[in-house]
Amino acid sequence: MLLSIQNLKHHVAAAQAGKYALNTIALTASGCVSANGYMLMFTPYPKVTPETMPPKLKGVDGAALAPDQPVLVSLADAAKAAAMAPAKSINPAHRLIHAEVRKDRVSFAATDGGAVQTLSVDQPEGDFPDYGACIPDYTDAPAFTFDISLLLQVLKE
Repeated sequence: MLLSIQNLKHHVAAAQAGKYALNTIALTASGCVSANGYMLMFTPYPKVTPETMPPKLKGVDGAALAPDQPVLVSLADAAKAAAMAPAKSINPAHRLIHAEVRKDRVSFAATDGGAVQTLSVDQPEGDFPDYGACIPDYTDAPAFTFDISLLLQVLKE
């Protein structure tokens, strides 16, 4: 899987913001999840096209996660992983971190176009709370489409 360094840094900052913060970030089948006791932050993994797909990095093949099996990463390890990739790279593919889950370890890899940096960390013990239970299901919610200029006109009257 690929992680955005920007999103990973936001998760670390958000999770450290509250006194009831969880000390982990969960990597799920659909994205990263963190919570600070007051809010829940979910960001999907970056979408890549064949043109923007970063090259494979030796040692990390980026295998996808199995559904419903969140993988925990400590905040300190997530911050270290986010620091591996160059934040101001010209190539957007270099701002992505490759991640792979192997048994009880998570491996991260990043490149600046030359050297490859890798980091392998143990998963913290414990379970991430069932965040899906607190997110309402909007699949059957009605959707409305309207003209924004008409809405503004009505609001001005």
